[in-house]
Amino acid sequence: MQKVCEVVLSQDAYLVCMQHVHTTDGEEVMGLLVGRYHDNENTDENCKEAQCEGDVVCNVTHAVILRRSDKRKDRVEISPEMLIQAQQKAEDISRITETSVNIVGWYHSHPKITVAPSAVDLHTQMGYQQMDHRFVGIIFSVFNKSESSKVGEVVVGGFQAVEAAHGRGCERINVPVTIKPEATIKLHNQEAMFGLSNILQQEQLAVLQLSRELHALKSPLQHLYNSAVAVQRVVELCELQAGPLCSVVGSRAQRLGAHNALLDQHIHYLGKLIRDRGIPCDLQL
Repeated sequence: MQKVCEVVLSQDAYLVCMQHVHTTDGEEVMGLLVGRYHDNENTDENCKEAQCEGDVVCNVTHAVILRRSDKRKDRVEISPEMLIQAQQKAEDISRITETSVNIVGWYHSHPKITVAPSAVDLHTQMGYQQMDHRFVGIIFSVFNKSESSKVGEVVVGGFQAVEAAHGRGCERINVPVTIKPEATIKLHNQEAMFGLSNILQQEQLAVLQLSRELHALKSPLQHLYNSAVAVQRVVELCELQAGPLCSVVGSRAQRLGAHNALLDQHIHYLGKLIRDRGIPCDLQL
């Protein structure tokens, strides 16, 4: 049986994951990874880790953000409907890019805890591997600070699961993750980043609907409080998503303005040079 020796995560798919996992430090979030497997071509004899013949590399090109059916601090669940939508998304990517891709893994966040998978994570991973033994998991440990520098850091770890030697539970197999630089952001990854705010809003509206069903008649005051909290959270999410985007656009506008000013100076200098030397020119400089 072939084993996965490495996960190669495209930079734009990595950006989608990073944007998603930083939306909340209170619960875990989850999404699926789309790409394909290919044979390991590492033949370097000086490689520190000997690669088994027949190993495969998991090449992740896209990330699919899914709406959670349950929000908890220590686990995350995805409804079957969301999985079907993700598979449809993979089929759409295959059709548009004319490249055969499939769901090859999943990712989720570990806010304020280590990157090590929990027993629940390993159980979930084992279930995915029952469908495809090459299926991989990636964990993003976020909202942590380095003990030495006290600066926030993000740790990314890949893993698979195997049955424990003693026959109870599962054990992890670490799978190295490499970020592959990309010159552009692929269309579907752009759509994922732009659509994240809508998914987060849908999650909040689903919570509000549940509150309406449970408390609207029996405890109107409780429902009113839940509604206010939901509105506050939606506003926070909008600020979280739109704030950095507006900052980036503003910085970009400033750079373009400075560049235009420099071009104007060059145009003024060239115009003066042409006039001083009496060079014929039809352009109005």
